[in-house]
Amino acid sequence: MLHPKLEVGAKFETWETLEATLKPFIKNQIGNLFLKWSNENQMCFASNSKVCKFETKYGMWENEVGRAQKYQVKSLNALRAKFKACRNHKLDKIMMETCCFDALANRQASKI
Repeated sequence: MLHPKLEVGAKFETWETLEATLKPFIKNQIGNLFLKWSNENQMCFASNSKVCKFETKYGMWENEVGRAQKYQVKSLNALRAKFKACRNHKLDKIMMETCCFDALANRQASKI
């Protein structure tokens, strides 16, 4: 997945062919849930909070913030670095439409 290679004659699907089915999934499960939690968790970890708590469309989410969360903070920082490295107008638009942009473009990433 880090360096995908095309087989002879193969092609990647375009965003236009995937958008109708993939966009709702990305928005609901990644943008509004996973990245929202990752961003909140990173802020709680950085401020030494004991609890990460925020509202989701499913209700209030709460978890203890402990040593295990430092790996999630590192993961979010890695996603942010990859996003920064490949940003362009089309990707920014997709990330905005799927509620991923704010968490990925956050300029106050943890230094962990």
